[in-house]
Amino acid sequence: SRQRIIISSFHSSKVISSVEGGIISTNDKSLFHKLEISTDILKINRDERLMPPTAIKYNLTFSCRPSELNFIWGYLQLKQLPKFIRERQKSAKYYLQKLDKNKYSIPKYNSSTTYYRFIIGLKTSTVPKMLVYLKRKGIEGGRGVYPLLSHYLKITSPKNAATAINRSLSIPLYPGLEVKQLNQIITALNNYDE
Repeated sequence: SRQRIIISSFHSSKVISSVEGGIISTNDKSLFHKLEISTDILKINRDERLMPPTAIKYNLTFSCRPSELNFIWGYLQLKQLPKFIRERQKSAKYYLQKLDKNKYSIPKYNSSTTYYRFIIGLKTSTVPKMLVYLKRKGIEGGRGVYPLLSHYLKITSPKNAATAINRSLSIPLYPGLEVKQLNQIITALNNYDE
C-alpha cells in the first residue's frame, strides 16, 4: 500500500458513527509514534509534571479519549455495517433507475461502493438554486463538492473546480429511507424546472 496515513471520521453523519471521534491509521512507524504522542494528553501531563518548567517542550496535543457511550454506539454501528451498506446500495440503484438522465449527470452503479453520499451533476441549474428548491419541498440536500482552500486563499483553483462546486449536488441517501421517501426526492428532482 502506498498510503502513509488514512483518517476516518465517525461523526454522526457518517456511515459508521460513534457520534463523535474517528480513527487514524498508518503503516509508518515514525508517523505512528508522533501521532501516539500528540493524542495521549494524559501521558504528556504526567510526564510534564516531573520536568522542570524550562525543560517542557509544548507541542500541539489532543484529548482523543471518547466516552464509553461513544465506544458502545460505534460498536453497535459496526455490527450493522453490512446492512447499512446494502440499504445504501439499494437506494443508489433506485436513484440510478429513476432519475432523469437528461437533467442530471448520474454515476454508474458500482457494487463495491458503500455510497456514503449520492452525488449527481446538475446540467441546467446550480447548487444554491437547487438547495432552495429542495428545501421548499422538505428535502435536505447538500453540496457535492465544497469550495477548495484555493477559493478562500484567493489563489488560482484547478481548471474545473468552479464547475464541480456549482454543479455537484448531494441528495439524501441513508439507511432507513423508504421507497415513498425516495420517490418524493426523485419526483421533486425530475419535476424541477428552472
